[in-house]
Amino acid sequence: MTNEEYVHLQKMWLEATGVKKGDWVKVMRAAEDHESGWSNSWTPGMDAVVGTFVQVLGSWDPNGIEVASGKFSPPSYRLPFFILDPTRKPKPEKYTFTPFEQVLTRNYNSDNWTASLFSYIGDGFFACTDAFWAQCIPYAGHEHLLGTKDEPEDWAKYYDKE
Repeated sequence: MTNEEYVHLQKMWLEATGVKKGDWVKVMRAAEDHESGWSNSWTPGMDAVVGTFVQVLGSWDPNGIEVASGKFSPPSYRLPFFILDPTRKPKPEKYTFTPFEQVLTRNYNSDNWTASLFSYIGDGFFACTDAFWAQCIPYAGHEHLLGTKDEPEDWAKYYDKE
């Protein structure tokens, strides 16, 4: 498939799904370098977003659709439309955090939990005193998770994970 054909199919996908800037998509799988006319290469950093929800930043071209990597600041990634699944904004957590509460935070399941202080929830991310995070759990009761990649046994209290 040529780049022009890829761009045409991407435009058709955007129109058919109604995906636009600010929408959420789930990254369903990794892509092969230049797969199906996509003008980009899959980088190792992109593996971290597979299986997660990311927000569309609103720019698309032959290199793909620009999505936030889930971190407070860039990088963002340009992913091919055919690995994205349109979805609703991730559900908010069930637990009610309080300002300055000690919490454990991370962006991806492949990251270690780090300690922080909770501030507020903004646009699907957890604002803490050091950064914005995609995942946040109370430190109390989860002290053993600090510095690990392990998941809490009571995860359902905080999120509806898929």
